[in-house]
Amino acid sequence: MAKRRTWNNALIIALSLFGMLLLYVTSLVSPKSSSYPLLPEGSSIEALVFQELVVRRDGDGWRSAPALEVKRLDGLMALWSDARLLPINAPEPLPRGPVQVDLYLDNGEAPVTVLLYPELGYLKLLGQEQWWKLLSAEGEALLNREGKDA
Repeated sequence: MAKRRTWNNALIIALSLFGMLLLYVTSLVSPKSSSYPLLPEGSSIEALVFQELVVRRDGDGWRSAPALEVKRLDGLMALWSDARLLPINAPEPLPRGPVQVDLYLDNGEAPVTVLLYPELGYLKLLGQEQWWKLLSAEGEALLNREGKDA
């Protein structure tokens, strides 16, 4: 009886260790483990300005100029709010023609200026050396361009 209890305990410990190892390996290969949110934790967007589109918070919803349908506008703002980034090395050669996007956050500080390279899905925050790759959306969708879901 004592031998059986010893084997049962050893089996329980081995399975527990295997489960912890599996959780650890899963967290290493998950893209969320090494990605970062675009927005600082606890912040939300009050306004978004790029090219010929301006979006502002209006109560619980959004208002834009030029006007977009509510579903499309909500989808666009959800993409920006949920954007996740992966740090990358500076691309070679450096891409040209970024689209400047100003994000005004609810914290009242100066806007976060994003340089977005939509064709490549690259992003750079003005004043930082680090380059980023968009994981959660395509650059074209963040710019509300036709042919992409926004």
